[in-house]
Amino acid sequence: MPLFCRKALKPWDRLPVIRYTTGSAGYIDHTLDAGFCPDTLVLFACEIAAGANEAVFDLPSGNNQVDPGTAYSVSHHATDTDALNGTNQPPNAYQAPDNTLIYARLQHSVSGALVAIETIRLEVLPRPVAHVVLLESCSDTINGTTATFNLSDADNLATGGVAGLSVRYYTLYSDAENGINPLPTDYVSGTKNIWARVENPAGCYDIDLTTLTVLPATGVALTPTNCTCANGNIDGSILAVAAPNGAPYTFAWSTGVVTGPTADSMAMLTGLEPGTYTLTLTNAAGCTAVSETTIEPETPPRASFEFHQVPPCDGPYSIVFTDQSSNYPSAWLWVSRAERRSCRMTSIRW
Repeated sequence: MPLFCRKALKPWDRLPVIRYTTGSAGYIDHTLDAGFCPDTLVLFACEIAAGANEAVFDLPSGNNQVDPGTAYSVSHHATDTDALNGTNQPPNAYQAPDNTLIYARLQHSVSGALVAIETIRLEVLPRPVAHVVLLESCSDTINGTTATFNLSDADNLATGGVAGLSVRYYTLYSDAENGINPLPTDYVSGTKNIWARVENPAGCYDIDLTTLTVLPATGVALTPTNCTCANGNIDGSILAVAAPNGAPYTFAWSTGVVTGPTADSMAMLTGLEPGTYTLTLTNAAGCTAVSETTIEPETPPRASFEFHQVPPCDGPYSIVFTDQSSNYPSAWLWVSRAERRSCRMTSIRW
């Protein structure tokens, strides 16, 4: 994180300032300085772990703010006395708690003369917490090994429900660490682990596992039997047959009838009038399949003819015609000739 001046510059702060510095060795440095920040500087870093209130600060990252003209060499010190004497320099990667003060010593690159000492406050930014997530999705096909995952479904779990955080997902931990090659929201994958990077507006982040698990999909076939509807009899039915190896099953019909959970992969819905019916089948993994079918009314016959022959196969025969709408029979007598004998007279209806 870079250094920043906490306060805005005043108009006169932009004018050249003559700084007189007298050292213990007796020298006087009349250095013209027009670029130093007049107030306490702030260096930011994300805490090493959530709640730690400590961070590792990259001290040289703020040198261009301490010395915008890069005309001087900059060193950092734990106390102003150390800065004055040029002693006890902390490491460039400096771990410290929030609101620690350190001091930047600016000295002339050629003469080595002390130019200025700037105070720097180290501010620790809070780090979010990423949580382990299990994300499940039903396979795209029955007996398939891949599924389409909507990764955004895991966001709330990955952030622990904390608002204001962004989440991106990565195949490799190194990609998550560097914030490169994020996965698409709709991601087709088999069962495996990926990495979720949870980041706050300050740019601090945490990374943890998201496990993708493919669940077995299911399917169902419906076989309807049409309603004869004869004499007001409502007798349509539907046979449902579920895909195997998914028990127990739950059959939920659009009529409100629910069967299961049951080990039986078949279910029958009876007493159906003409119409369209929908079944939602759920297997043991929670995967569902929806299917629809239609019960049609059967068309009753409009008339029938019956053949009667006495004696059988030899005598004359009669044809009885019945009007099905009124159920009223009429008969005609036909005399058969020897060459037209038959023992296979049957009734016909249409």
